[in-house]
Parts: sequence; structure tokens; C-alpha cells
Amino acid sequence: MLGTQVVLIIVGVVLVFVGAGARGAFFQVTLPSLPIWARVVACGAGIAIFVISFFPALYGGSSKQPTSSPPTSAPATLPVTTAPQVASTPSITPGPLHLAVNCALNPAHVHRGITVQLTYEIGLNRPMQAGLGAGLYDNQGNDHSNGYGDIDSVFLPAGNTTKTRPVVIPASLAPGRYELDAEVWPPNKVGANGANTRGSAICSYFRVR
Repeated sequence: MLGTQVVLIIVGVVLVFVGAGARGAFFQVTLPSLPIWARVVACGAGIAIFVISFFPALYGGSSKQPTSSPPTSAPATLPVTTAPQVASTPSITPGPLHLAVNCALNPAHVHRGITVQLTYEIGLNRPMQAGLGAGLYDNQGNDHSNGYGDIDSVFLPAGNTTKTRPVVIPASLAPGRYELDAEVWPPNKVGANGANTRGSAICSYFRVR
């Protein structure tokens, strides 16, 4: 089946030939004999139709219609319902304090009348301000420490921290068994009446003869 453009081209050519005074059959169409004015009209119409055949938009050709239309529902699929402000909320309460204390001495063997270096190994889940003391207890629980080398207040960050200070073992200790402890106190409360340690560790047991 011939397309619209081909039909227009044939019609235009036939009309031009008719206007030119041609006779006989052309494209299986018998060309009649016409007066001059009719040939002029036919020739003009043929030329016009021939030219129009090359502009499908002028005669409503639909061969170039789009096969698919652009999606109109795309904006509805945008992730506009996500709310970043409710994704996560940091906890305001830090939780209970977790404090771990270990200690080491140098020299390791303790006896009366010497000064040893006490090293605190402190682990914290959050930072704190604290005092560092040392306890020297006999078998009855009496404290014989003299406060030398105590640190009244120090900032301890979260994580693991190491602090070293001197401890004097009094030369006047009576014979007996003693316990040397590393103690973490509230700031400016080392050994104070009514204050309690926040953590402690036994560094050494030694005997005075």
C-alpha cells in the first residue's frame, strides 16, 4: 500500500504533466487534453502538491510519532519521605562510671626506709578528675602512709592512662605484715575523712622484721 508522500508525489507529477500538455498514459493514468487555463491551474497545483509531499508536517503525517511518552510519574518516586533528623539520637546520659586500676612498683621488693616508684594503670569509660593516693596498711587495717607524692587532682581521659609517683616506706614501721595499695580518690579528697576511694589495687605485700 502506497504511503501518503508517494501518492502526493505521483499526483503532483501527473498534474504537472497535464499542465504541460502531455497526453497518453502516465503512472497508469490517462492524461486528458485540457484548455490552456486548465493546464495552468493543473500545473500550479501539481507543483504545489509535489513540494508539499516533502513536508509531512503540512499534511498531518503521523509516521514520526514517538513510540513512548516520557515518564510522568518520576517525581512521585523521589525519596522525599526519609527524615534524616530522626535517623539517630545520641544518648545524653553517659552511663555509670567504670574504673579499672592496676599498679606496679620499682623496685618490686619493698622494705622499710626506701622510696619506691608506684605506677598507676587506669582504665576509664569516660574522662574524670581524680586524686591519686597510696595506702600502706598493717594487719589491723591502720594506714601508715604519710602522703608524700600524693597527687591531689589530675585529669584522667577516657581509655587507658599511666601515672607514676613516689611512695616513701617509713623507716619507723613496726615488725609485721603490710599491704601497699594504689588508690584513686575524688579530686582534692585523698585520705580525707568521709571520702571514699573510687578504685584501688594491691601493689605489694611485704613483711618488716
